[in-house]
Amino acid sequence: HEAFHSMMKSEEYKKLKTIHGNITIATGKLAYSTVLSFSEEIMEAFPDIRISVIGIRNDFFGETITVAGLITGQDLMKQLKKQKDQGIPLGDRLLIPSSMLRMGENVFLDDITGDQVEKELAIKLVPVESGGREFLDAILNVDYRMNRNNENIGYIKAY
Repeated sequence: HEAFHSMMKSEEYKKLKTIHGNITIATGKLAYSTVLSFSEEIMEAFPDIRISVIGIRNDFFGETITVAGLITGQDLMKQLKKQKDQGIPLGDRLLIPSSMLRMGENVFLDDITGDQVEKELAIKLVPVESGGREFLDAILNVDYRMNRNNENIGYIKAY
């Protein structure tokens, strides 16, 4: 939230306030309330931005798995397609945490590619690095791209 509050006090905010767009953010159930709360603050500060936050249920590994990093492409597509079929528009861009994708790739754990998701849902898929500043940049900048690929993640093997 620090990045958000410092931006609100800046001269840049006056220019950015006119930005508009419709965005869907898909995340795991664990982060849903945090992402929703931050999105509501952003919509309050930027009246022409509409953000729909969707907590994706993990059908592939089971509902008790709530982290975004274990969401599969098929669960994402199926649940967002259902929204779309019910007449709920997904907007211009679909933001997802980069942890949903394999390290350094545009591929989900179940081998579904980002391109397949874009084609199936007819929306631009935008992986976002974790962190408030990245999240804010991705929402406010239609040309947002992660500054790095998502391969700097470390894994710990537990026994």
